[in-house]
Amino acid sequence: MTKASQQLFERAIDAHRKGSVEEAKTLYHDILRADPNNAAAYGNLAIIAAQQGDFVRAEGLFRREIGLRPDSAAGYNHLGSVLQQQGKWTEAVAAHQRAIALKANYAQAHLALGNALKAQHRLDEAMRSYLAALAIKPDYAEAHNNVGVVLQLQDKLGEAASDMQSQSMPASPSRITISARCSGISAVSTRRWPRLSVRSS
Repeated sequence: MTKASQQLFERAIDAHRKGSVEEAKTLYHDILRADPNNAAAYGNLAIIAAQQGDFVRAEGLFRREIGLRPDSAAGYNHLGSVLQQQGKWTEAVAAHQRAIALKANYAQAHLALGNALKAQHRLDEAMRSYLAALAIKPDYAEAHNNVGVVLQLQDKLGEAASDMQSQSMPASPSRITISARCSGISAVSTRRWPRLSVRSS
């Protein structure tokens, strides 16, 4: 990537961080006109689409991203999350499983897989996913909370109360880290959405 393209990408990330979404979209599209194979730009456009509630468009953009970066565990996990938003549970499960196959210690992917399984009432499998997340990240509040939810659904109320009370940290909304990689650039930012955040690294 040229120095000019890197600078343009930095401007796009900065605008995205600051909430200047339309400016960021314009810059990402400028990047793609110059570099049609820029996976990071597709990924961050997907974030914007998801933030705006356009999950169909977000799905398409995430698919473009992982088409260019097929070894991206994060890309598959993010795809799985927007598939969940559309109720495409079987496809979501497959995407999260692919993320885990690429990165076995990906706690967020185990959590997301558990959520997709729980939505299909596959409670034993969901429990295994949440426990896998906790094996990787023992203080993962969301995973502890979801273990309690599954136990409640299984009518194991005593175990659920014990698990929930054992946690000092309150559960927080699910989050996904989106990796938007650009040669020579390293920056980190968090943009809240019900499930997505943005990061360039």
